[in-house]
Amino acid sequence: MSVIEKHFPADTSMEMLTFLNNKNIDGRLYAYLQSKSMPVKISDYYETRVDKFELGTQGEFCEAIQIKSPKTLRKHLNTLIETGYLRNEKDYYVLIQKEDIFFKMPLDTLRFIQNTIKEDVIKIYIYLGQRYKFAASQGTKYSFSIKEIVEHLGLSLNDKNRNFVKDGLDALMNNELIKFVSYREGKAPRLRLVSFSYEYKTNFKK
Repeated sequence: MSVIEKHFPADTSMEMLTFLNNKNIDGRLYAYLQSKSMPVKISDYYETRVDKFELGTQGEFCEAIQIKSPKTLRKHLNTLIETGYLRNEKDYYVLIQKEDIFFKMPLDTLRFIQNTIKEDVIKIYIYLGQRYKFAASQGTKYSFSIKEIVEHLGLSLNDKNRNFVKDGLDALMNNELIKFVSYREGKAPRLRLVSFSYEYKTNFKK
């Protein structure tokens, strides 16, 4: 049985606004659209579309991604459109391949994160996956700080956002999607990403 994968923008640079470091881009919304998307062949290429009918009513759409009102939903959709990651057509949306660097996530793992980790930690997971993959290609382990993750998500460096990242890391580790250890580099606290999983641990047969 072939694994269905969804491709997420995953440029980790800080020289320009990207999917990961633009704090105005709603990762939960984009992830939900990805989970509902299907490839459609257009001439000699494929386009990733989301049928609006599949999203249900505005109320159902809001509930699915934990957005309080249709007005807020429209604002978040418009942000994706204005930043070039989404195109709005009459009966469907098109997820645009704006970035050259992508992170491939199995659809089952995407669904699991959406159902069990209610905070918007999808960007943290993608960021760590890209960093882990690059470090592994160099024969090393990726080491990082909470400060680095906060800044690469385009967030202000304050206690609220530090705690958000810590909670997100705990949620991913508790669900066995990542494993990290704490250590110190001089007096500075650091984390080392020991392992990264594209699959979550399940007690049920797939």
